[in-house]
Amino acid sequence: MTILLGALPQSISYEALQGELAALCFLKHIHQLNIWSLDGLDNRATIHICLTNAHRSDDKTCRQSIHQILKKHHIQEVTIEINQSCQDHDSHGISY
Repeated sequence: MTILLGALPQSISYEALQGELAALCFLKHIHQLNIWSLDGLDNRATIHICLTNAHRSDDKTCRQSIHQILKKHHIQEVTIEINQSCQDHDSHGISY
């Protein structure tokens, strides 16, 4: 039997990272931010966001900015999900 446990890497400050991401001018809301490592070396993240109206058409640049910040915090693998509106997120039936 194999059991895998993921944990927030000790070298990453969740609060500092979340604050740095929240300061990005194009982010309207961070719905979800998960950071974990299975081995303590390879760090991964998923982030689910909503963009401001002015930046919805430029999601490529927004993704690149998010990747740069996460890479600076030693996160190698990133999945970014972008909703066109915060109401789109509500339609998933998930609330945070």
